[in-house]
Amino acid sequence: MKYFKTLLATVLFLSASYGSMQAQFPTASICNTVPGPQFSQSTSTSGTLNGVKVTRTLTRGLFSAPNSTSCSRTYSSGYAWLRAEDSDKPESVTYTFDEPQKSVQVFLLLLGNSYWTNATDEAVFEIKTGETILPLTLSKNPTSIDCKNKVAISNSSVIYNQNDGTLTDAAIVVSSNTPFTSLTITNPRVSGNGWGFFVEICPTSLVLLDTDSDGIPDKYDLDDDNDGILDTDEMNCTAVNESPTLHSNSTNVTKPGDAIDGSTNTWATMPRYSSNYSYITVDLGGSSKPAGTYIDMFFYKDGPEPRLEYSSSPTSGFKILSSFLNPTPWNYGKKATYILPEAARYIKVTNRSTQETSYVYEITYTLCTDIDTDGDGVPNRLDPDSDGDGCPDAVEGSEHILLGQIHPVTHPNYPGQIKVKANGTSSGTPSEIISIEPNAYGVPELVNPATSNTSFSAGVADNTDGTYDIGQGAGDSKNASIHSQCDNYWIGNTSGVNPTNWNTSTNWTQLSPPAPGNNVAFANNQSGNGKYALADLHVPVGDPKIIGNLTNETNFATVIPTEASLTVRGNIVGSGTADKAHKIVVGAEAGKANGTLIATTGCGQNIYGTVQLYAKGLKGEEQTWIDNIEGSPTKGQSFTSSHHWQYFGIPVDSIIAKPTFSGATLYMYDETYNGDNTQFYKKWHRLNSNSVLEAFKGYSITQEEAKIYNITGKLNFCDKTLTLTRQAPVVTGATGDIQNVRYGLGQNLFGNSYTAAIDINQLTFPPEIESTVYLYNTGRFHDWASTGILTTGATPQLSAGNWFAVPKNASPAIWDNQIPSMQGFMLKFTDAALEAGPGAPVTITIPYAAAGEPKVIPNTKPQLAPGQHGQRVGKTIEQEQASPLSYLRINLESASTRDALWLISREGTTNRFDNGWDGYKSFGTPTAYIFTENEDGLMQVNTDKTIDGSMISFYANADTEYELTLIKSNLEQYTNLHLHDLINETSLALDSDTTHYYFTAVNNGNAEKRFVILNNHKLKLKNDGSVNPLSAYLKDDNLLTINNLSEKEGRITIYSTTGSMLFSQHMPTDITEMPLNLPKGIYLVNLQVEGNREMVKIVVR
Repeated sequence: MKYFKTLLATVLFLSASYGSMQAQFPTASICNTVPGPQFSQSTSTSGTLNGVKVTRTLTRGLFSAPNSTSCSRTYSSGYAWLRAEDSDKPESVTYTFDEPQKSVQVFLLLLGNSYWTNATDEAVFEIKTGETILPLTLSKNPTSIDCKNKVAISNSSVIYNQNDGTLTDAAIVVSSNTPFTSLTITNPRVSGNGWGFFVEICPTSLVLLDTDSDGIPDKYDLDDDNDGILDTDEMNCTAVNESPTLHSNSTNVTKPGDAIDGSTNTWATMPRYSSNYSYITVDLGGSSKPAGTYIDMFFYKDGPEPRLEYSSSPTSGFKILSSFLNPTPWNYGKKATYILPEAARYIKVTNRSTQETSYVYEITYTLCTDIDTDGDGVPNRLDPDSDGDGCPDAVEGSEHILLGQIHPVTHPNYPGQIKVKANGTSSGTPSEIISIEPNAYGVPELVNPATSNTSFSAGVADNTDGTYDIGQGAGDSKNASIHSQCDNYWIGNTSGVNPTNWNTSTNWTQLSPPAPGNNVAFANNQSGNGKYALADLHVPVGDPKIIGNLTNETNFATVIPTEASLTVRGNIVGSGTADKAHKIVVGAEAGKANGTLIATTGCGQNIYGTVQLYAKGLKGEEQTWIDNIEGSPTKGQSFTSSHHWQYFGIPVDSIIAKPTFSGATLYMYDETYNGDNTQFYKKWHRLNSNSVLEAFKGYSITQEEAKIYNITGKLNFCDKTLTLTRQAPVVTGATGDIQNVRYGLGQNLFGNSYTAAIDINQLTFPPEIESTVYLYNTGRFHDWASTGILTTGATPQLSAGNWFAVPKNASPAIWDNQIPSMQGFMLKFTDAALEAGPGAPVTITIPYAAAGEPKVIPNTKPQLAPGQHGQRVGKTIEQEQASPLSYLRINLESASTRDALWLISREGTTNRFDNGWDGYKSFGTPTAYIFTENEDGLMQVNTDKTIDGSMISFYANADTEYELTLIKSNLEQYTNLHLHDLINETSLALDSDTTHYYFTAVNNGNAEKRFVILNNHKLKLKNDGSVNPLSAYLKDDNLLTINNLSEKEGRITIYSTTGSMLFSQHMPTDITEMPLNLPKGIYLVNLQVEGNREMVKIVVR
């Protein structure tokens, strides 16, 4: 049986035959003028303001006199006056509200003291809910009330300091994010010449609390949180439909005891007025009952119901109590429901009619108090999840309501509320989905019979618990150990319309995709619900999913396509053995990022799956190349190759080569191996059909055509410690440095064996290891093996392999911080660590997860393939600019070439190799390249304190037409950045986020210093029009920038205009900056390299 809450004010309804019209309740608004006194002159008094009962308590009974004046306003008597100066103690007023408030407007009048030149008044504000003090915000509104505009707000205080004997007023709005039930204003000033101030609250600023925003204040709403469970079922009702006892009655009443005998089949007869009014007075159980107690009266009478009054005394002090609705039809009479606005013991029923007799069948009362099951401070009737188990009350109630029919408990406005109308599918606002019939006032129609719904339609959830009634029972909403009603099972469909789509609501038993963090399970008749999965579940592309547990005891699969990501924070159930590997599929395809599966607690579980590898290697045209590495035993000899190779790691713990890689050729890299030790390039062991491939080892693969391999096995979800060796054997006949003699010394190849990308930022590199990850571009063997001799000045660059450098600290700007899943990557010892030759191994750990949080990241980049490295795959200008690094990215492109260079501006870095910031350039042939140099060699990633003056070298291949794409990120400090082409003698302003430059070149066998980046639009030319290799200019009056574009060092000398030499020093090649500390004036700068001399005039201002 359900019990009903009532209102204090009468609400008018149209007849039931034409439906009902919702009541109009007082609305809130601030006062733009000062309100009059709202309370009687007493230290403890109360009143009803805008429908809210307010009790005012004063520490001192002091009130304003008539004709008080401030700001050209004259005030009447009766305002509370908070004056502390003459009582030697703080004085305060406390307002207590029977309806919690979030905002109240208060007026402070006559601040200051007209009798003193200097005076200070202060008001300190405090709000509470119960005994808990809450944070508050104070603001002046309207500001015009403060006619002196000198009232200041400081935290929770309002202060007025006056030094001219003038008075002012203030309107202060007190607001809080948490509803408060009391407001205290204190005058703490016992000194300071202030005479205190009058206080009053704006009555219209008060509002009746409407928790569920359905237009019916909580006081009148039968379901305050729109969960379909009546408030009385979410409260502790110690007395339900109790009968009071008879205290007294007028002598003309017949059978007064029948009005309280617990039966509606008998009645008391109350005649119409003759010489006096007939009445009955009843006692509510021998003690006062608190505000909020419900009173029901069943009666028969034409016209208005008998008058009800309440009091704490049986003979005096009675106050009229109005039912909040017109009495509802009941059998042959009517039923009226009331609520006590304050504590009372006695109820008096009087027939005030002079025409009709009243028949009172029964008077009952119901006493309910709030309970808070989960102890979160929110009573159950207002709490969308009363037991705190994560499953909303609306779903855990006794009737069958689905997650798809309610708002999430995290909804900012309607947490956990029913959101659909009676039909269960049409959504509406809170006011549109409720009934406003008297007996179901404010209850969602979804859980009501047709006779109690304004729409006259039965709620589809009504009677799903076996009862046709208003609202639903509490069900399991108070039991945190039971939350099975929130289990949401994947079904899918066989219709051909989105059968595997995660985000299709009808594919789930709850008609709603699971919220982030919720469990996902495939339907398999759990708890005998008759639901079974019908299709695979596909994680949507571009919509990463994070869930709790993943449970699949069916033969369908969870499929994670390319560019999709699934993170499981709980357990994966149903994939614990090898024969279940088909139930998790991680996809791969050409040119796209691999699918991502992250299991943050997967290290403690056996999880098997199927992971696709898109193998890009294929057989191409046969190419011949000549070994031209100085010191190689086979220098000058010709080699041929035709297959393109891909470096990779397997995505499972281990696997036998056949049958998975049938048709492929596989090799395993070994730093400690150089074949028969007679030539370079022999770092690989060929595998056979029975070879076992292991996680995180580096392999190469090729086949006749690119294809997708399905790799099944136990997936890797644990931290991994990698061991780097430096034991490469001596190659007989090799000459040169240690890294030539012991070819490949300290260069270790690995593969990312996770189903997610490794976050380079999470790696902690030992001091012996370069803080750079090198990623390999798929290519022919000669692309890997040959380096050629690239003449750059007098220094040839010798290296092996076509690698892509990603320094740790620069990784956000270069490759999204990541090593894609299954990508082969190289880590190597620093040159300094290898100077002594072979040594002990060093380890580095790849973190996977810590404290339930992933350290790996979703794949956003594909595994590297020919033509990919260095290109802006899937990265927008906005993403580039989101990086905190300041850098210029330069892409080179031609018909057969892709390359890239990063110039990073970073204080604290140098023109040498900064570990973790710089990345060496590695080369292959016949690709074209761009790179820059510092004192330690050729760089693909070069970080220095400035990019101004960066020289860019270019090496052409067989192509003749090239394009540079220059992309700026966070380079606002460079206001005049230009690309200067030293060959074409042109300048291009880099004044856009992205700039393109087209040029032609032919391969002359050498790398040339082709471009320079300057924060200056001028590049000095000689008289014959050629580029002058020597120039200088002054920046910021204290920094001399010197351009020495010749290949030889020289000298710089500075003179005064009188010819006096101020200083002279060595001038290196390229571009350098020299700090100056010279007084204002004109100076001459002499630049000289052998016979080439240039004089430049500078002005220090």
